Amino acid sequence: MEAVSKTRTGVEKSDMPKIIGCLVADKDGKTLLKFEAFEGALEHYLKREKHSDVELIPMFVSAMARMSGQFNFQQLSTLDVKSTNLSMIVFFFEQYIITFLSRVGVKVGNIEVRNYFTQFFRKHKLVFKKYFKRGIIIEEEILTGEGNRWIQILNDKDSHSRRACDMSYL
Repeated sequence: MEAVSKTRTGVEKSDMPKIIGCLVADKDGKTLLKFEAFEGALEHYLKREKHSDVELIPMFVSAMARMSGQFNFQQLSTLDVKSTNLSMIVFFFEQYIITFLSRVGVKVGNIEVRNYFTQFFRKHKLVFKKYFKRGIIIEEEILTGEGNRWIQILNDKDSHSRRACDMSYL
């Protein structure tokens, strides 16, 4: 019989990927794309935590960003929320909200994320231009596949090989 160590909430840290996934939403919080470590990773780990709907996360973040203006936070650029077992890092990028969910202690580099999404949005400029006209992304499967590969690359990277600037929240 194999011994399994679990945290108090029941999530096995050994099987949880460093980065569970990433949600790409418009500034109003509508989820456009989900990038995941494996198919269904976001739902798998969030439902284990008794959360219900992954699609509500970007809406919640969008509402928080809009409310931040009421508290005199000007141009909110990142948001970092941690629990005992999960971490949520949010990047506000032009007209998009990028939300990463990961294990606690895993840092997603601001520079790395901004470089990736700068190139991603530039490469798929026409797709997103059509989205803002039609309200739907027809090429979702292609974009999701590309993003999933990036999340897998991030998870495969040895944390010691990342440069200090990639690990920062500049």
